[in-house]
Amino acid sequence: MRRLSLIFLALWVCTGCNKTAGTADKKGNVPNTKESSDDRQISNDLKQLGLAFLNYTSTQKDMNPITSPFVGSLDVLKPYLGEKENPRLVPTLESGKYKIFWNAPAKQRILACEKDAETKGGLVLTRIGSVERMSAEEIQKAIVK
Repeated sequence: MRRLSLIFLALWVCTGCNKTAGTADKKGNVPNTKESSDDRQISNDLKQLGLAFLNYTSTQKDMNPITSPFVGSLDVLKPYLGEKENPRLVPTLESGKYKIFWNAPAKQRILACEKDAETKGGLVLTRIGSVERMSAEEIQKAIVK
């Protein structure tokens, strides 16, 4: 009886051995766990930048985050980035991991993106604070030059 229990336990454990971590996308592809983790970190960084921008613009008289140009610098946003809660964010932004469009005109939809996103596609921060995945072509069309 004990041997039968051990065999059953081994079979039960092994039934999950061939499953890949992650959730399948619409095409049935299971994403690489490291990529998913990287995407989550990038998304979180961009969201924090977006929140800082929205908080900054809310404190400025006559400045609307949707209709005002994104004029500023990292120094202007630092007080809104939550350095105590997220101490790695400012050094990450300073490292150049993300391209921030500091003087983006009001009609430009993208405020920031991954460093290589203009040529490879990737995650972008939109003016309304959402993070989206765009192709390189979509990003190039959305950037006002």
